[in-house]
Amino acid sequence: MQFGSEILFIYLFFVQYTISVLVRTFKFVQLALDKFHTTNKEVKYENKRKYLLQMLLNTRSEWNSKQVAAFFILFSIRPNKEQKATFLKYPIQ
Repeated sequence: MQFGSEILFIYLFFVQYTISVLVRTFKFVQLALDKFHTTNKEVKYENKRKYLLQMLLNTRSEWNSKQVAAFFILFSIRPNKEQKATFLKYPIQ
C-alpha cells in the first residue's frame, strides 16, 4: 500500500509540473500576441519573423518557455499575399 501511494505522489507531482509549464507558456504566448497585435501594428511581418527566429536560435542546452512560445507563434503567423511575396523574395539569411 505504501508503494502505491508513493507512485501516485510522483505521478501527481509530474502532472502538476507539466501543467504549470504549459500555463506559463500559454501566458507568454498570449502576452506576445497581444504585444504584436496591439502596440506594434507598424512592425512588419518580416521583423516579427526575424525576432522569433532569433529567439529560437538563442538556445543553449534546452528550450525555455519563451522559446517554446516563440516556436508556436512563429508557425501560427499567417501572412497575406503581399507578405508572402516579400517572404519569398527575402528569406532570412
